[in-house]
Amino acid sequence: MIRSALSLFLITILTVGAYWNIWNFKRSAGKLPPRERDEVVVRQNQFKGVREKLAEMGYRSGRIALITRRNLDPQPQTGVDGKRLYETQYNLAPLVVWTRTTDTPLILGCFVDEETPPEIPGFIKIYDAGNGLMLLRRKPSQ
Repeated sequence: MIRSALSLFLITILTVGAYWNIWNFKRSAGKLPPRERDEVVVRQNQFKGVREKLAEMGYRSGRIALITRRNLDPQPQTGVDGKRLYETQYNLAPLVVWTRTTDTPLILGCFVDEETPPEIPGFIKIYDAGNGLMLLRRKPSQ
C-alpha cells in the first residue's frame, strides 16, 4: 500500500515537473525574436543567390577569392574584413575562401554595407546578387 502510494506520488511529481518544463520552454521561446531577424540567418539569405549561381555553374568545391573595397583601394585590413572572411567561408563551404590573392577561378566581391563599384577593373561580372555580393572572373589577358 505504501509502495504504490509512493510510486503514484513520484509519477505525479515527475509528470508535473515535465509539464512545467515544457510550459517554461514555450513561454521563453515565444519571447525570442523571429528567426528572419537573426544576423546569421540574414547573412545566409544574402548568400543564397551566390550559392545557387555557383551550383548552376557546377562549381561546388575548390577555391574562391574574396575581395572587398579595401582590396580595390589599397587600405589596411580591418576587423570587419576578418568578419566578412569567416562569414563567407561559413556560407560557401565546402569552397575554400582565400584573401590576399585573386589567382583563383572565381572571385567573390563582398561590398555589403559599402559602396558597390559600378565596374571592377580587370574583372568580368558573372553574377550580381543585388545586395553587395557579386561573382567575378578575371578578364582574359590580351
